[in-house]
Amino acid sequence: KAVNPRKPFTIGGDGWGALELTARVGELNPDDDAFPVFADPTTSAAKAFAWGLGFNWHLNRFFKLTFNYENTDLRGFDSRYTGIDREDVFLTRLQVTY
Repeated sequence: KAVNPRKPFTIGGDGWGALELTARVGELNPDDDAFPVFADPTTSAAKAFAWGLGFNWHLNRFFKLTFNYENTDLRGFDSRYTGIDREDVFLTRLQVTY
């Protein structure tokens, strides 16, 4: 079911909808046998640790805005890894339900 705020957002009114805070943590640690058969150890990350924070703003039961920031730290299989070591991303989304 959709979130149905007690006081939906209204322009010029006293309703602001509902705010939902979010957080997540994740880790990717593929088996060492993936290298070098399925992935190039010089360009492919062998480990990744990610965390993210965000919030969802439910204006009413039909509209939701999401804002998220995520940080990922990447590690190579060995010292030959030449890929990026960090990635930061900011994501937004407008969801309409009808």
